[in-house]
Amino acid sequence: MGVWMEQQPLQSGVEDSGPFYHGSKAHLTTGDVLVPGYSSNFGEQKKANFVYLTATLDAAIWGAELAVGEGPGRIYQVEPTGAQENDPNLTDGPVYQAGTLSGNPAAATAGLATLRLLDADAYATLDAVADRVTALAASALDAVAVPHVINRAGNLFSVFFTADPVVDIQSARTQDTKAYARFFHAALDAGLWLPPSAFEAWFVSTSHGEEELAHIATALEAGASAARTQAVDQ
Repeated sequence: MGVWMEQQPLQSGVEDSGPFYHGSKAHLTTGDVLVPGYSSNFGEQKKANFVYLTATLDAAIWGAELAVGEGPGRIYQVEPTGAQENDPNLTDGPVYQAGTLSGNPAAATAGLATLRLLDADAYATLDAVADRVTALAASALDAVAVPHVINRAGNLFSVFFTADPVVDIQSARTQDTKAYARFFHAALDAGLWLPPSAFEAWFVSTSHGEEELAHIATALEAGASAARTQAVDQ
């Protein structure tokens, strides 16, 4: 969903501060992360795209009793780490969607191994590269008068095609996604693989040196020009 600069606490739409529970036959330990992508306990047991939580023990007990698998039903108290929403089509209770890769064993192992190798110099490099790339993006877009804002947290950032602050999903949706699409495809044609969605975050690497940054600068200028030129033609 990109990088948002919140001006007030995130309002999830669920007026409940918890505690929240999850019923399952799985044996979990403190610190385990629940992720979607497994068979649902309901209906035709299709793959679930959400992790379902409840604010009532009764609903958690039902979930544990309905769960497929061996062993006893278990009730866990869980803590959401993201936005929640009500799902009246299923449980009439809170629903939490987690990142689809956050519990993938291969991705988690590779990520942890990478983190162990990073030192202060690596983070300083990432910050410096992010400084350069955000400056290049702003310069390219400013040069052809394409409205934009850049939200940044550390070396993670998002470029939104709007002149207004982006602080939540509603304000993010006001951006010109068609202009971003033109920007993306022109940059791609120039050899720069940007996030394909206007709602995603940009990532940099310690592998981005002067040669790569020069290539990025050229591609960003091509993308900005395409976005602006086609907008004028319309």
